[in-house]
Amino acid sequence: MLGYIYALTGAVFVGLNVFSMKLLSLYKDYFNEIVLFSLVTLLLSRVFIYWAMEHVSNPTIVNICLNGSTFVTFLLSLFVLGIKDFHIGLFALGIFFLLLGLSCIQYSYQLKK
Repeated sequence: MLGYIYALTGAVFVGLNVFSMKLLSLYKDYFNEIVLFSLVTLLLSRVFIYWAMEHVSNPTIVNICLNGSTFVTFLLSLFVLGIKDFHIGLFALGIFFLLLGLSCIQYSYQLKK
C-alpha cells in the first residue's frame, strides 16, 4: 500500500513539473522562480518514484500510477488556466480506464503467485 502512496505522490509532482513548463511559456517575468519550482518538483518526483519502487515487486504498478500525472496537469489547467473546451464524460472515462488498468495488472500479478 505504501508503494501506491509513494507512486501517486510522485505522479502529483510529475504533473506539477509538466504544468510548470506551461507556466514558463506564459510568465516569462518569473523565469527563475518557475525554473526553481520545476527543478524541485522534478527531484521530488524522482525521490518518490524511487521509494515506490522499493515497496512494490512489480514496477509496472508504479508506471501506471505515474500516468495519473496527466490528470494532475489537466486539473491544474482547468482551475489555474481556466480551460473550458473539454468533455467531462471523456475525462471521467479516462480516470476509469486508468483505475481499471491498474486493477488488471495488480490482479494478474497476484494470479501468477
